[in-house]
Amino acid sequence: MGDRNPLYNDADYARKSKHGRLMCPPGFTGWPVKGGRITEGPVELLVKSGAPSRLLDGGVEFEFFEPIGAGDILVASTTISDITEKQTRLGRTIFATIEITYVNQNGNLALEAKHTFIMF
Repeated sequence: MGDRNPLYNDADYARKSKHGRLMCPPGFTGWPVKGGRITEGPVELLVKSGAPSRLLDGGVEFEFFEPIGAGDILVASTTISDITEKQTRLGRTIFATIEITYVNQNGNLALEAKHTFIMF
């Protein structure tokens, strides 16, 4: 990741911080996993429904509401919020927006992520 912030990797430093523990770097939540593996997600469902299987990452936007750190338990809810189909020079192309909402163990909204995928 290239970010050497000691809140992310120095337990002694993090323990003495206002958070009192190691913190999660931005973007570290990545894609929701279950039992240590990626579950069948919205991209796989789109492909099974007939969307093209070649994929480009169109970017991601994060909005943080609560700090996320070691020991937190996050529950993610995923929604396909937008699908647009266009003819491009690559042929049939789908632009899909997938939103993931993360709630922590206290029931508080911790993070919202909006992913854009380009499928061709």
